[in-house]
Amino acid sequence: MNNSRLFRGTTQILTACLIWGCGYVVIKDASVLMSLDNLMSLRYLMASAALCACFFPRLLRTNRRALAGGVCMGLLLYLSQYCQTAALGFEDTSAGSVAFITALYVVLVPFLHAAMRRRLPSARVMISALLAVAGLFLLVHGSVGLTFGCRLAMLGSALFSVHILVIDVFSSDQDPIILTVWQFLSAALFSCLVQAVHGTPLPEVPRLADIWRPVTYLGIFSTMLGFLMQTEGQKNLSPELSSLLLSTEAVFGMFFSVLLTQESMTACKAVGCGLMLAAVVTAERKREF
Repeated sequence: MNNSRLFRGTTQILTACLIWGCGYVVIKDASVLMSLDNLMSLRYLMASAALCACFFPRLLRTNRRALAGGVCMGLLLYLSQYCQTAALGFEDTSAGSVAFITALYVVLVPFLHAAMRRRLPSARVMISALLAVAGLFLLVHGSVGLTFGCRLAMLGSALFSVHILVIDVFSSDQDPIILTVWQFLSAALFSCLVQAVHGTPLPEVPRLADIWRPVTYLGIFSTMLGFLMQTEGQKNLSPELSSLLLSTEAVFGMFFSVLLTQESMTACKAVGCGLMLAAVVTAERKREF
């Protein structure tokens, strides 16, 4: 791996994590302005429209497997982000806490992968799980405990884990750009169907001026650009290095939560964040034997 590819890939993934980290605060603020259904629908519709405009010729090369993979990925992405966004809508959950809880997917993936292969998790994975549990306890300690919002964030993290494994299955022999486009088109369809079933009205016209900024950030930057930069960045890096860099999303999430929302950073929370970050790094560290 040459230095230019290493620098380019590292910069792309860290930029994506920076965008996603700030996105937790944006979602937290946007949840006050609009309903969960509206927020999910608008972000996916905007991302899908932008992706189709950029990569429509590639869609013409779609095969059945790519379409099936995109639909599966879209459903899992929608469900996981629905839980994550709903968790951020509760007053007793902070953007920083949800960011670190979401990062548990990096610890869960090795467990699920071992289960798929009918093997016991390695000692390294077991240690990372213990660190994650200890970190989660300290992160919610001193607040109202493991709130419903925290439980939703944990469910979202578990769904993200399955989403990653499904991506691994389909991306091995399919164009990642085609998969990404169909993923967001499917997520947009699912979000619109749920909105129709719930009968959620669209935001009132006078409020559109208030919501276009967060929706644009989530749709164009956090959803479209973030995932594209991750895809392109991973082409230039090893899976181990990519996973370690992706774990910085939680750090950025906590940083922006403290900076922009005046979330208090107690010593207990700081230790908890440190333990959870250590769990993520331990889970994805390349084995030396």
